[in-house]
Amino acid sequence: MRPIPVPPERRREAKERRLKIVGAPGNNLRNVTAEIPLGTFTCVTGVSGGGKSTLIIETLYKACARRLYRRARTPGPATGSRGWSFIDKVIDIDQSPDRPHAALEPRDLYRRLHADPRLVRRPAGSEGAATRPDASPST
Repeated sequence: MRPIPVPPERRREAKERRLKIVGAPGNNLRNVTAEIPLGTFTCVTGVSGGGKSTLIIETLYKACARRLYRRARTPGPATGSRGWSFIDKVIDIDQSPDRPHAALEPRDLYRRLHADPRLVRRPAGSEGAATRPDASPST
């Protein structure tokens, strides 16, 4: 694995390039106001059930998609917003599996690879079971 070097100087944040949502209600939100810096990698963190998805997907993403792409999705209500002129594209990366068993597929691939007879090594002079020296009994 190749390391990614840290830049010698941190990129300066453009203070005027922010998206601001004012008074966002919804599930666990109580009139939340949030300013999100643009042009930087920004993470929204918080406890489970704290309203992160409601704020970002239901309010912010849907409002962006509606403004930019004229999508019919109704965004969560908010009393105000600004900074839309700095945004020209929005992408929702849905990480939910499309099939209930999709989360098991990497484990199944691992099992198939370790069951492939072409990859199995037998100890010299052994008539016993095939072994993989690099295989872990726990997956």
